[in-house]
Amino acid sequence: MIYKIIVQNYETSIGIIIKESSSLCDRLIKLLEITYDVRLMNDEKGEWEMNISIEPDLSRYAQSYTSAYSPHTIEHGEMAMIGFLDSEMHIFKEKEFSIYRNSHKLSITGSCENIVYEITRKAIRQIQTRQLELGGGARLHASSFEYNGNGVAVAGNKGAGKTTTLLSMIGYCGSNYITNDVLEIRRGGNDKLPSVNGWPTVCLIGRGTLASISKYSSLLPSEENSGDNSLPKVPIAINEIEQALGTSIVNRSSLRHIIFSRIDLGEEVSSIKSLSYEEGISQISAHFINEDRDHPDWLLLKCDQEPNFRVHGLLEGVHFYELAVGQNLEQTTALIIEKIMEDSSETSIAGEGI
Repeated sequence: MIYKIIVQNYETSIGIIIKESSSLCDRLIKLLEITYDVRLMNDEKGEWEMNISIEPDLSRYAQSYTSAYSPHTIEHGEMAMIGFLDSEMHIFKEKEFSIYRNSHKLSITGSCENIVYEITRKAIRQIQTRQLELGGGARLHASSFEYNGNGVAVAGNKGAGKTTTLLSMIGYCGSNYITNDVLEIRRGGNDKLPSVNGWPTVCLIGRGTLASISKYSSLLPSEENSGDNSLPKVPIAINEIEQALGTSIVNRSSLRHIIFSRIDLGEEVSSIKSLSYEEGISQISAHFINEDRDHPDWLLLKCDQEPNFRVHGLLEGVHFYELAVGQNLEQTTALIIEKIMEDSSETSIAGEGI
């Protein structure tokens, strides 16, 4: 049995042909339909083509690798993939999976369903990311929510309060969820504001964050009485986020506000201040994701253009802020709402006068 689906986003389409695994097909559809348009493929073809199969014995694939190819080793987390490259095609192999790429065609074979699922997911992510960059977009390391129809990104270093701010805005004032980690930003549409969407991934939440928001304290493991951030974060699968957090996932929004957050638990009360466009642009460059450490360029699709080269035209019309997150998270959300509503109102009035 052959299963065929098309994954379509703003820049490109990927036709996926899955051999003899309905459960793998179902898993990919459930993951990808959160962010992308996924449909069954009839006679149409995608701009990219992926052939997916499960083969417990991969030894026969190794026979096609000869010394004629130059070895190329790429580290990927705890996994090392050895590729053999020539001018026309790229072949990678590891004991549990193999990837063959020739132009816009990929063949992925793995020894079990879970491995094939992970490799396929990462291949799709890399294809979509490179097409995003070639189209003038970029990825931002940020959490993001939608409030009152406007997209808001929260950027910052590790431990700066991105997830805390996201969950506070969802828990206290009913904002919708966009992403907890990586935000894709594209050039503006009719309203000229950049368009954003998240990448479907597990939401990892610190235990201290869950303990500090009463609505979410029940998500802590039952054996714990308090949130201890020295313990591993609590994972929430993408298909569990809406129910667990009591929110809706928004797969596309217009980005109107970017907040640079930092934790300041020495203060009871949070504070927020506006930044000029120039100040915001100077800070945002540190948070663009150019080389993804979790997903290296093992398909050799890296865009040559740095995100900073594209940033000015990309973020036109966006408001920037600095937020110091204090102990009172409910007060934090009230400050954010007051500030972004004030600036959104001013923008609307200015627009009406033009």
